[in-house]
Amino acid sequence: MVDSFKYDRDDWRWLKRFWSYAFGHTANMPKQGRLNAGQKLHHASVMVISGTIVASGLVLWFFMPSLGPTGQAWAAVIHDLSMLALALLLVGHLYFTFV
Repeated sequence: MVDSFKYDRDDWRWLKRFWSYAFGHTANMPKQGRLNAGQKLHHASVMVISGTIVASGLVLWFFMPSLGPTGQAWAAVIHDLSMLALALLLVGHLYFTFV
């Protein structure tokens, strides 16, 4: 888990060349360790966004009556946008798994 939040110079070089990797040009990518920078970023994003989904869901579940209409709307928007981001990460994960 710690590796997902530690980025070195090679990771930043890898991220600069992400688009060539995304289109299948992997020959000139910088050397990486056990995880490449894209995998680290994906894993870190999934952890943070999952925490946001859980936190906003708990707020909606337990504190909805005391939030008021504006608070309920904001909590629902945060919850929904976080879920959308997690779904998009899943699509990206599937793309890189099969391509």
